[in-house]
Amino acid sequence: MKSALVYINNFGVKTIFGRGPDSTWINHGISLIIAYCNQLGEKIDLINMGELSSWDEFNEKIRDYDIVGYSIVSPDVGNAFKAIEINKKANHNAVICVGGVDPSVDIDKYKSSDMIDQIIIGEGEIAFYNLICDVKNNNNVKKVVIGDKIEDLDNIDFINRDLWQPEFPRLGVDLETPYATVLSGRACIYNCSFCQPATKKIFGNKERIRSPKNFVNELQMLKEKHGMKSFYILDDNVLQNRDWLECFIREYEMKDINCRFMISGRADNIYKNRDLFPKLKELGLSWCCVGFESGSDKILKYLKKGSSLDLNLKASDVLKSNGVNIIAFIMFGFPIETKEDIYSSLKFIKKINPRICEPSTYTPFPGTVLYEDFKNKNLLYSLTSTVAPNAIKIKGVKYIYIHYIIFRIVYSTSKDFKQKLFNVIYQSYLGFRVLIDFFTRQLIE
Repeated sequence: MKSALVYINNFGVKTIFGRGPDSTWINHGISLIIAYCNQLGEKIDLINMGELSSWDEFNEKIRDYDIVGYSIVSPDVGNAFKAIEINKKANHNAVICVGGVDPSVDIDKYKSSDMIDQIIIGEGEIAFYNLICDVKNNNNVKKVVIGDKIEDLDNIDFINRDLWQPEFPRLGVDLETPYATVLSGRACIYNCSFCQPATKKIFGNKERIRSPKNFVNELQMLKEKHGMKSFYILDDNVLQNRDWLECFIREYEMKDINCRFMISGRADNIYKNRDLFPKLKELGLSWCCVGFESGSDKILKYLKKGSSLDLNLKASDVLKSNGVNIIAFIMFGFPIETKEDIYSSLKFIKKINPRICEPSTYTPFPGTVLYEDFKNKNLLYSLTSTVAPNAIKIKGVKYIYIHYIIFRIVYSTSKDFKQKLFNVIYQSYLGFRVLIDFFTRQLIE
């Protein structure tokens, strides 16, 4: 009996605009399910659509598998259903399982599909292994399963990175290769309205995190086996647990890893742990991604971000005073947003002068407070989420004006000629697409 997990991705890892991080970074959720099943004696193959060239090639790849799992995020729903349809036509006896974020928070469209045999809500390691056992033993396959949680994450073997192509840093980040993304824990204890309660529905309210020793042992393995020279701790909130962070510093100091690295952090946690940043810098911390989201206190309160303009500025000062490069994430595109709010963000960006600024238009995701609010008020152009930067998503948002602002931001914050040229071409293309989308919608309405 053959089993596989499918990573829904765009065909081919390169576009005319070069590599995107989502094209080269490992999907750790899928990798951990494979690692868990492998250690219990079940071989799981990976089918990464990013390494395929077409649906025809996918059809050839998928036809021989008896059990196929699909990990689905909201922007990939269309491609996921197309893949499942092809899967069923190629092998109508295949047992199809779906899981991941979108099935966990928006289950109805999956329950109504006769192509899908099982839906896993929440975490998938134990549930997918149990599905394989049920199929092998000719047990009835339940349509909906709540995934059991693994309380001690140290009990999962390190993921097999040989299943994936080499990873690369994002454009503009000067981290050396070989480069690796790593994950230390699960669950977010915060309540941002653009993210929650979706993530808590999947991972629960309680933080679960690998022991610092286990985590650092994986970094040492990556250094010794793969020659790793830099890494990125993918967790959104690696700074939220100070005890863990202090223990990580001690464990990391004892190993001869000596790599530059990047983290992500909230402004409040950066400021709260400001006394630890000199040591983190000494150990190799070079970059920090920060979801500042806005320079407007009104918008930050609306997003339930738990931050403020003052705290954002203080966090920026902490990073800059310690020589840590900032990647600043800023969102625009909320119905309550005014030009004053937008200009507050512009002033904020100018003041902190990040090494890289990543402005974007907000995407409403199912299962979040804002999505449900916009849906109930009939403010969504489509119930299908898309992260496409040229997409018009919410009624009442001035997208043409916002894309003009985004163009200004990326042009003014680009630090070198190559990056500036790339951003000018790319943002001009996106602006053109926004105009087409806008006028098309005007004609339809």
